[in-house]
Amino acid sequence: MGQRANYIIKEDDNLTIHYNHWRANCIASDLYLGEKRFLDFVGECQLNEAITDEPWIEGCVIIDKTNRQLYFWTLEFSKETSVVEYYIKELIKNWNGWQITMLKNRMYDAECILGIQYISSQELPKLYIRSKDDIVSDKVDDWETAVVILKDDNDKFVTKTGNLNIEAIISYGQDVIPLLKNKQNCSLPKEEDEGTLECIIIDTSTKRIFINESSFGLWEQCKDLWNGFSLQMGDFGYIDTLRLAGIDTTNLEMSVEKVIMQFEGIVKQSDGFDPFKMAEKLIQEEKDIQFNPDFFDNVKPKKTFLEKIKLRFQKMQGPN
Repeated sequence: MGQRANYIIKEDDNLTIHYNHWRANCIASDLYLGEKRFLDFVGECQLNEAITDEPWIEGCVIIDKTNRQLYFWTLEFSKETSVVEYYIKELIKNWNGWQITMLKNRMYDAECILGIQYISSQELPKLYIRSKDDIVSDKVDDWETAVVILKDDNDKFVTKTGNLNIEAIISYGQDVIPLLKNKQNCSLPKEEDEGTLECIIIDTSTKRIFINESSFGLWEQCKDLWNGFSLQMGDFGYIDTLRLAGIDTTNLEMSVEKVIMQFEGIVKQSDGFDPFKMAEKLIQEEKDIQFNPDFFDNVKPKKTFLEKIKLRFQKMQGPN
């Protein structure tokens, strides 16, 4: 249980690794607090000798103090390209003089920046291979998982899946293509309607595959099933994945109003999870339960003086 994040301070060739057990899902809002408050917060987080292993690491921030470069990724981030681009543009304003980069291939990118061997030391996750019947019988009922686009020169076939995710499609191999072509055709969805879905584009003319999220170990285990194909993956978002594949995105991007609304939700600072309250509830249910010491990690960014005044005023006013 947790949202495990590493904050890595790079000064010349020296790396200092900090760890927080509960704030990987708060990275976007924590970074938005700006350089000083974020660095003060990181300085209070515990020190680790090594970077958290896959699949437990759920977010990472690299702060290159020497070159004033900031890199980050987090699982808990928008999949809508328009929102991500707007967030980065606004984040730069709070990190004056810093170069900011989102690590769209997560730890694959991080190990290059840090000059370390991380990926090769990780245990590859076991893939769950679906059967032919799983592929054929899959249909959209109560929910949708992925947008699938089969592209051949200027022609494209678009469909959606119900339970099949990107991993299931890639791990089946290229024999999945004719099975997908037999599914119901649909039009390209708009970002504000289906931008949170997984997206895979298989270009049979150029033998290139594009997916809108970074997936650790997926291609290493599946590339032999896709003879002659190459894969480009990353946390690009739906719209940017279409762009990479050369698909026109005119009239598909999210409206500015909805982008700003999502952005405001992302940067809204919250106190986050309280491990002590959760522990109390768990002990009531199971008295013999034991906790890892990291469970009680409660380091959070400190509120500014104005925020404290505002909170005190709200408490005085009481509920609306």
